[in-house]
Amino acid sequence: MKQRTIRVSLSGDKFYDHLAIVKSCDGRAYDKGSKQWVIPLTDDNVQRLSLIPSLTEQLEVEMQRMKLEESQLTKDALKLKEEYPFLFDYQAIGSYYALNKKFFLIADEMGLGKTVQSMPLIDKYMKEDRLVIILAPKTLLPQWRDEIKRFIGYKSVIVDGTSRKIQRLTTYNSNMIILSTYESFAIDVKSIAIDWSNVVVIADEALKFKNTATQIWRALNFIRPRVHSFIAMTGTPIENSLHNFFNIITIINPEFMTEREFRNNYCIWESNDYGSRIVGYKSLGAFLKRVSGIMIRRRKSDVTELPEKVVQNRVIDLSPSQKRLISGIRSYAEANWGTENAVQAMMLLREVVDCPQLFYSSSSPLIKSLKMGKYVPTDVGGDLGGKLPEVLGVIDELGENKVIIFTQFKTMARIIRDYMLEHNYRKPLLLTGDNSQEERMRGIEEFKEGKYQVMIATEIFSYGMNLQFADILINYDIPWNPARLNQRIDRIHRIGATRGKIIINLIAEDIEEKVYDVVRSKQDLFDKVVNGEAIDDDSVRKEILQKLIGED
Repeated sequence: MKQRTIRVSLSGDKFYDHLAIVKSCDGRAYDKGSKQWVIPLTDDNVQRLSLIPSLTEQLEVEMQRMKLEESQLTKDALKLKEEYPFLFDYQAIGSYYALNKKFFLIADEMGLGKTVQSMPLIDKYMKEDRLVIILAPKTLLPQWRDEIKRFIGYKSVIVDGTSRKIQRLTTYNSNMIILSTYESFAIDVKSIAIDWSNVVVIADEALKFKNTATQIWRALNFIRPRVHSFIAMTGTPIENSLHNFFNIITIINPEFMTEREFRNNYCIWESNDYGSRIVGYKSLGAFLKRVSGIMIRRRKSDVTELPEKVVQNRVIDLSPSQKRLISGIRSYAEANWGTENAVQAMMLLREVVDCPQLFYSSSSPLIKSLKMGKYVPTDVGGDLGGKLPEVLGVIDELGENKVIIFTQFKTMARIIRDYMLEHNYRKPLLLTGDNSQEERMRGIEEFKEGKYQVMIATEIFSYGMNLQFADILINYDIPWNPARLNQRIDRIHRIGATRGKIIINLIAEDIEEKVYDVVRSKQDLFDKVVNGEAIDDDSVRKEILQKLIGED
């Protein structure tokens, strides 16, 4: 399954003309032993070589052979579905490539199930008694744990910086699948005493190692020549810089291309009195065709079958300031338990986990009491919590997809918008209850037509409005009622939809994990409402409050 090549010998009257054609081919190499040029059979290279008459027949034979191999490859790949029936056809092909290439990049568009494609790899490598290490941002590790258990039945263990180093290092010698953050792995890598030749690394969100100056890139560069297999995944292989993509590729396949060749053939340089600098890139198509031997990329428009709905739960760490606020509010609620003030205090946790600035901007008179009683500090500086940076991370993965961000709070919607603008993101559409009906309808039409790629909205848009042209929904916070969560999702997703939808829940650790557990446990009851009787809001809220205060 290596990149097919053709060997070319040059001679005759038009030697130099044909040599010029050969030298225009990407990825060419000269074999001094046979005195032949070895050229990858990319589409562009075939088109160029067809100008050399003596190669016509040889090219036709090679192209026919490639077609036969591709046909057989597809048949072999689809056999994976017999073992793993949860795979779509295109997912089986991605899994098959990764299994056979061993060092590979799955770069499918967001929502096509890159995680699912890794399941056959994990299963087969575990059956070979190999150590599987999965690297991902911390917010995605619980999702990985749940998906592995759901699809292939293995237990896995999360290893990150919250545990002592000696405990982390010991875990790598267990027989379990290791789930680690990039940061923790980079710190530990040279202290991990394992047989690296028996290790399989699956690196999710590959943009984490786009920069060669980082500790993460250096750590992966250290292990890459030593491991049995290295599979990377990203939905946005080329974010803002082709150079960043090149840096990722050099981890997956260091022999792919030299830095010198990349700079000479694909970078646009500008010279001044102080030297030269890269100001742009060229021949992008040629670069992507060159890299196709170690990467597979499909867009939603490329596949005929799509997952109807993909739900992704991202657990967001609380900042130290948020933890202090939560501790203080709980102390106040415990001291006043049984009163309405205790309930109202606990309700303020919704604002705290969204963003500390939202809490301090609240008009609730209870906040003044909390401050005066020294249950909470008078301010927490510029702490914004972890959800806002996570939103930007999702937006970076969007590609051409449209995203809706739902939040319960108008002020939070404005904070999200301002945060995006402060970080030089394209202006989002903001719609809340303050907008007139005419403004809402005009805004939605502009969103649909492409003037905006991101829409931030409050609960007023979580019902009665069809927004199925959107691709991704971010639940910035988790409503304390399953009906409201359903109403949000129903805005972009209907049974039988022809385009797959992605639902991303940003779940603050501890607080919203407990809220989500209650909401999800009520979901089946809500779906099976009998005689028109919906779940009582008060009963759900009571159960959530009991969990949050620590009562069973």
